[in-house]
Amino acid sequence: MPKHRLPALARAPESGFETLEPESAALVAQMRSLMLQLMPEPGFAKTAIEGLTLMRAEHSSAPAPVLQEAAIVCMVQGLKRGYLGDCVYRYQVGQCLVLAVPMQFACDTVVRTGEPMLAFSLRIDAATVLELCAKMAVPARRQEPRQLARGMAVANTHQAFLHTQLRLLQALASPQEAMVLGPALRRELHYRVLQTEAADCLRATVAWQGGAGQVQRAIERIRLDFASKLDVDGLARDAAMSASAFHQAFKSVTGHSPIQYLKATRLHKARELMLERGMGAAQAAYQVGYASPNQFSREYKRLFAHAPSEALTHAPAPGAEAA
Repeated sequence: MPKHRLPALARAPESGFETLEPESAALVAQMRSLMLQLMPEPGFAKTAIEGLTLMRAEHSSAPAPVLQEAAIVCMVQGLKRGYLGDCVYRYQVGQCLVLAVPMQFACDTVVRTGEPMLAFSLRIDAATVLELCAKMAVPARRQEPRQLARGMAVANTHQAFLHTQLRLLQALASPQEAMVLGPALRRELHYRVLQTEAADCLRATVAWQGGAGQVQRAIERIRLDFASKLDVDGLARDAAMSASAFHQAFKSVTGHSPIQYLKATRLHKARELMLERGMGAAQAAYQVGYASPNQFSREYKRLFAHAPSEALTHAPAPGAEAA
């Protein structure tokens, strides 16, 4: 695997832009200029390149629960932190967050005055990762449930990685370039991640062999059927694992037990229904699989720190609530 010189990062600044080496800082400056043109207002914006979303936030935000799809999140300006159990995943300019499976964690944003948080995320395509691993002659590794890699990691972005990010943003300036060059650039960004310290995380959790692949299938089942009557025994049977081994493997990858993950998925989906479709709490609870509105209200408040009836009042600021 080729070795690349990593950007030199200083310790714990609030904004990582000025801490990069000159060559890397010049690339980031171009990305920052493009992002400010592409995202003149705070919020999220889907793009002409499939799976690519731009993000901008004007203000710092306190830690809040998020349900993030499998994605590569590249920082252009500002600082974000993810909190999962006892771990803090801190990522700034010159770094990216890799989420190899849909993950549930708390996340906050640090914004300095006059310097909005700028970032973009690219949805991970498992088929692309598997194809690249085969071409890179990376052997599949079977791991015990307790040894599975966490499905979330922070990686430094070497200069070749930064060049790929810049060309990805430049392609958005033209619908034709986005259509023609977008697929190759998406593939290249996956390849760049496989050259970083997050490679094991990405490889382990997209492999359809061993415990990691079984967890991946269980997560996909939860994502599609969260409103159904799912239980650990049924998910373990689907994964061809004992309940205890499945529990260990699932928690190793996601940081949550299967039941915790299912419950949080339902609560996040209910919140989406209330915020985006204007549903009432009772209707949203029923739609995501809760039989008891009271239980839904208790568990919703435990996760989000406010009652379901206050969801609109506590809606996140544009661009603030995302990995």
